[in-house]
Amino acid sequence: MLWVALAVLAILPFGYLAAQSLRKKKTRENKEDGSKCFDIKKLLDAKLKELTDLKGRVKSEAKNKAKETIREAVDGTSAGEALGLIEKAEKEYGRLKKLYEECMVEFGVNKRVIIVHGGPLNTLESDPHELHTYWWFPWVKAELERRGIETIVPPMPHPWNPIYAEYKKEFEKLFVDENTIVIGHSRGCAFLVRWLGETKRHVQKLIMVAPSFIPSGNNEFKKAFYAFDIDATIKERVKRRVIFTSDTEGVEGKRSASIINEKLNCEVISLKNHGHYISEEMGGNTFPELIECVLAG
Repeated sequence: MLWVALAVLAILPFGYLAAQSLRKKKTRENKEDGSKCFDIKKLLDAKLKELTDLKGRVKSEAKNKAKETIREAVDGTSAGEALGLIEKAEKEYGRLKKLYEECMVEFGVNKRVIIVHGGPLNTLESDPHELHTYWWFPWVKAELERRGIETIVPPMPHPWNPIYAEYKKEFEKLFVDENTIVIGHSRGCAFLVRWLGETKRHVQKLIMVAPSFIPSGNNEFKKAFYAFDIDATIKERVKRRVIFTSDTEGVEGKRSASIINEKLNCEVISLKNHGHYISEEMGGNTFPELIECVLAG
C-alpha cells in the first residue's frame, strides 16, 4: 500500500497544476467573450451619439413643428436629409441594442454598473450639461473598468428642471438585468427608487450616495419629480441595498437617508466629513469605499 500512497502524492502536484491551468484558461475565455460584448457596446454608443447629433440638426432647423409637418416642410432640404438619416440610425441602434443584450446574456458578463448623477448646485442652465463628469464619477468609472466591470454614467436630461418621464426614457436605453448594480447620487437615488418601484425590476444592488428625497425651493419640476411613494417591496427584488451618508451631511440629506432606510431596511455606511459627497466636502474625487461596496458579494 505504501507504493500506492507514494504514487498518489507524486500525481497530486500535476493535478493541481492542471486544474489551475484550466481555471486560467476559463477566465481568459470569459474575458474574451466579454470583450465581444464591449465591442458591440462601443458601436452602440457611437450610434447613439450619431442619433443625438442628427436630432440636434433637425431641432435647430424646425424646432416647433410636428414630425409629419417637418417632413413636408423640409423635403429636399438639409433637415429633410437629416430626418432620413435619423430613421436609418434608429433602426441600426435598435438592432445593436438587441445584439448587445443577447451577447451579455449569452456570455454571462456578470457585474455591470450604472451611475445616475444628481442635480446641479446652482440655477444656471447648461446644455449640454456635464454633471455626469463631475466629482467622483470619472474616478469610480475608471477604477471599475480597470477591473473589467462595465460602468456607465449617462447624462440625464435638463437636470435643472427634472422630469421623471424623460429621465426614465433616457435610463431605459441602457441594458438592466438582475446582475446590474445601480448607483444614485443625491436626486439620482430618488429616480432609481421610483423606477424600481414602478417597474418592479430586479437588480443586484441599489447603492444610494447622499440620497435626496425632499424637494427644496419652489421649483414645480422638482416637486413633481419627488411626488411618489416608496415601494417597500423593492427589498424583495434587490439583493443588497446600501446608503452612504455622513456626519457632515445637511439636515434634509440626513432626513432623506432616514426615510429611505425606514422603508427599505438598508445597510447604512456613514463616512466622516464627506458632507453631500461632492469633491469640496469629501476632500477629493476618490471614493474607495464605493469601489469596495460594488466588488463585495
